[in-house]
Amino acid sequence: MLSPADRNLIAADPTLPGLEMVLDPERLLSLVQREYPGRVTDLTTTYLRYKPGTSCLAGLQLETDEGRIDGYVITASERAEGKYRLRKADAVPGGPFGTMGVLCQTAPLLIRVFPNDPDLPALRRLLTHQGQAWPFPSTDPTTATILRYKPQRRAVLRVRSENHAEGCVVKVHARNRYHAALRGASLVPPTPEYATAALINHDLRAQTLLMRWVPGKVLVDLSLDPTWPARGVEAVGEALRAFHARSYLRTEPRFSDHLRDHLQGLAPMLTRLLPARAGVIRTHVQSLIGALDEFSTPTATIHGDFYAKQVLIDRGKVGFLDFDQLQVGDAAEDLGCFRAHLERDVLRGRLDPRRAEELWEALCVGYRARSSEWDRRVSLFTSIGCLNLVPDPFRHREPGWSDRAEQLLEASRTRFAPVLGGRRLVTCP
Repeated sequence: MLSPADRNLIAADPTLPGLEMVLDPERLLSLVQREYPGRVTDLTTTYLRYKPGTSCLAGLQLETDEGRIDGYVITASERAEGKYRLRKADAVPGGPFGTMGVLCQTAPLLIRVFPNDPDLPALRRLLTHQGQAWPFPSTDPTTATILRYKPQRRAVLRVRSENHAEGCVVKVHARNRYHAALRGASLVPPTPEYATAALINHDLRAQTLLMRWVPGKVLVDLSLDPTWPARGVEAVGEALRAFHARSYLRTEPRFSDHLRDHLQGLAPMLTRLLPARAGVIRTHVQSLIGALDEFSTPTATIHGDFYAKQVLIDRGKVGFLDFDQLQVGDAAEDLGCFRAHLERDVLRGRLDPRRAEELWEALCVGYRARSSEWDRRVSLFTSIGCLNLVPDPFRHREPGWSDRAEQLLEASRTRFAPVLGGRRLVTCP
């Protein structure tokens, strides 16, 4: 059922006539069942990627007579180009339901079923062992487990065999993301302080990376377990400090233009989700950009997307994952991102506030950096991290997503307050 916030969003974007169908799971299920008669019994929307006035993509989990299958549906405006254009060529035979994709006749929607993803063309060959060099001998039967799939962006598979139980990881990236992923995987090898998924091989044509498996439990799962001691995060802080001390990227320190551009590009999306707060959002974004100019110190190689899902713990040994956003930046950005995700879990009710504070303090103890100037920068990047997470409740179709989005906006503003120390900042135009 559509919420009032959903209906407001739909009314504000008439250029996407299929948006209402994408956001309404009941109507979407009926449509999919008409396109695949007798095959689909239920569906869940797992993820949304919405670009106002351009497109909206919904990742799906379909319950079918063949078991659970991933897929996605996309609607696009008439002026959309490239991968957002709805094409009749998607009716080419192939895939579990007999077609590469279905261009619906009753709604401006395109449905695709995993592994048919034109932006990740190697997926079908990998999963059928056609034309791909697998890491194990051809005589050694292999199994592939899908660890993560983001339509049109990337897929992560764990490949194992009887003689190689631990296996390897295969990552398939869209063309516009492949080179950044390859750079990150190539530049950060395992060290005594932290483990990483070492790069074994890569295939430019197939846009794939073959990497070693990193054992361990994901930190986010450990964090949510109240029996796991929060002081275990001290080791993560120590490892992160060691990571920041290494110069993997030798770029002249400068203000990170990409972050300025990102914030400016984020504002229209946030005002579309929270139209009643449009003025507050614009002012806050400009204040953040001004504070970056004044306080940020981009002199370290940073992870760029550091939070508990990117960390593994294996008998006290720390491992880091996914260096796709490796860049020169302010070391405080990684810590601010980590803290923002803790706040997000608190607001979702997944994490007790006291537990979140214990985890944060343990990270700071391990990192061993405390000063008024450092704390100001961490607060700045925590504020930016919270703002980045404002769309997440909508993207993941959480009940009451607009309330949670507004809570994250207020968390961002609260975290920004200590940055200025009571004085007024002159924002950039």
